[in-house]
Amino acid sequence: MYMENISDTLTLYNGVKIPGLGFGVWQISPLHTAKCVKMAIKAGYRNIDTAEGYMNERSVGEAVRESGIPREEIWVTSKMWSSEYGEGRTMEGIDRMLERLDIGYIDLLLLHQQVGDYMGAWKDCEKAVAQGKPMFRSSCAGISRRARSFFRNPPIRSISGIILISLILN
Repeated sequence: MYMENISDTLTLYNGVKIPGLGFGVWQISPLHTAKCVKMAIKAGYRNIDTAEGYMNERSVGEAVRESGIPREEIWVTSKMWSSEYGEGRTMEGIDRMLERLDIGYIDLLLLHQQVGDYMGAWKDCEKAVAQGKPMFRSSCAGISRRARSFFRNPPIRSISGIILISLILN
């Protein structure tokens, strides 16, 4: 799809629209994240990408809450760190993520790395969705051959094919 402007959306397999251009907060200090995210939202970004490992989820949540834009108009993606992977552990990690963000729900939860018990983490994500946890859907970024057979017909289908583009400006 060709993006013509910042407000263009992509449609996921289930019909949900996601803003096609996102503002990522990797390597932004938690001290500066809220200000940067508020500026991005003011500039028109409606897709904010954070992660547990970035240590700035609280600041992202603060910016979303204080933006003046209705929550349902801002898409927030966060990523679970591998230390939270495992059946039983990931569910608790989701609760901690929701608490850190404090924005009501997560639009998209990604498993950040394909290490450790990510299969158990996926199963917990499925349980979380089935139990009505305040998150949209679970997804897994990067699927290995080892996991491919599991993901061919999972109870909850991955909704995203995530492409990450990092711009480094000198």
